[in-house]
Amino acid sequence: MDADRHTIDAVRGAARWPHTVRLLARKFADDQIPGRAAQMSFYFFLSLFPTLLILVAALSRFLDAQSLVREAILARLEAIAPGSIVEVFTSVLDHLADQAGAPVTWGIVVVLWAASSGMVATIRGLNLAYDVAEERPWWKRRLVGLALTLVLMVLVGAAMLLLAYGAPLAETLARQAGFGTAFVRAWQIGQWPVIFAFVLLAFDLLYHYAPNRSHPHWQWIEPGTMIAIALWLAASLGLKFYVAHFANYRLAYGTLGAVIVLLLWFYLAGIAILAGAEINAQFGRAKPRETAPVAH
Repeated sequence: MDADRHTIDAVRGAARWPHTVRLLARKFADDQIPGRAAQMSFYFFLSLFPTLLILVAALSRFLDAQSLVREAILARLEAIAPGSIVEVFTSVLDHLADQAGAPVTWGIVVVLWAASSGMVATIRGLNLAYDVAEERPWWKRRLVGLALTLVLMVLVGAAMLLLAYGAPLAETLARQAGFGTAFVRAWQIGQWPVIFAFVLLAFDLLYHYAPNRSHPHWQWIEPGTMIAIALWLAASLGLKFYVAHFANYRLAYGTLGAVIVLLLWFYLAGIAILAGAEINAQFGRAKPRETAPVAH
């Protein structure tokens, strides 16, 4: 009987998938996801410089920021993003290298306020995806954006540290403890699940705390979160291939071509984030409600 029940449930679940896909497609159109992602991409672009400024300034107080950024960030960015985006990041980081202590001089609050503008735009988009009204006052919404921006910076900084100094640390431990090259290879492979966990935690925090909705319990690894990460990686690789083989933005936009590609990359990231939220919201609505206990 149990086997038959599981089979029936599986068939019913498979039959619901086409209906769920149609609902998601209609919801994407009703919520104007492409337009919302375009708004987010503009604010992401405005947040890029202050965010990198804070990260580089903070890490340079403890580590060699030049080595960290060049070896840990740019090299990995080249693997998934178009070369023009890497050029933009390189030029920005070259400029920031001469701005030591800038957040302290300018005022860390001012820079953080600018860096959180992309997060505030994301909050508005996620509220729409989850079908919730923004009832928080503007200052509370900004505080949530600031807190999430700081947390994401910490996660990015931790991933940067792991990428930049994980392998040298593993080699030092292997040499001093006599573990051999197998330990170094295991470290190099094992660091990627840890980095993916950082990315997963960043998306989960974003979906959990950014929209104005109640938080009864923490939901780890929601389906929309995994799909959003996969969409972002696939879109980045697809854009890299398209720019390398088909599109010549420099021909149409001249020196602004790299900036256009960067905005397009941010636009695709916004679509991935909002798509993940729509999927999480749809699966949340599809969950059966708990029945109240019957009084005897």
